[in-house]
Amino acid sequence: MVMLSTGVRDKVVVQRAFRSLVAWAKRRGLLEDYIRVPELTADDYIHLHLIFRGRFIDRPLLMRKWYALLGGPEYMPGAKYVYLQRLRSKVGIAHYLAKYMAKGDETWVRGNYSWSWGWVWRGFCGDWEALKRAWAFGNERGFGVSYAGLLALWRWHCRAGISPS
Repeated sequence: MVMLSTGVRDKVVVQRAFRSLVAWAKRRGLLEDYIRVPELTADDYIHLHLIFRGRFIDRPLLMRKWYALLGGPEYMPGAKYVYLQRLRSKVGIAHYLAKYMAKGDETWVRGNYSWSWGWVWRGFCGDWEALKRAWAFGNERGFGVSYAGLLALWRWHCRAGISPS
């Protein structure tokens, strides 16, 4: 798991930097597949949450590259950082992604996930959105399924690697 924070509010700048970072990591054999979920901080800076499959990435190396792509370490000091953590369980991965996929109330964040095709089935994010809509629709009609129940269903599909639709 990687969290890339920025001192940037412009999604085009962050997207360009992210694409360059992915190309750089793939050329070096560090990255095979990823799922990316954007989030806005309280100050409207863009945060990127990534689950990736690949080789070990040295944090200082990744920080230098990310900072260089966003304008260097002096650019908004303290407003951006890189966090790395190893997630070992599929349940942990699914929970982490679902938490940030469900969190985005901002118009451009909602549904603005990206991924490489080697990891998930085609339509993965659309299936999550459809499942959330069905859950909300059912709860409006009194079915009373908890959010934990929704996540449990999603986790089952993620573990099985099959679409709920």
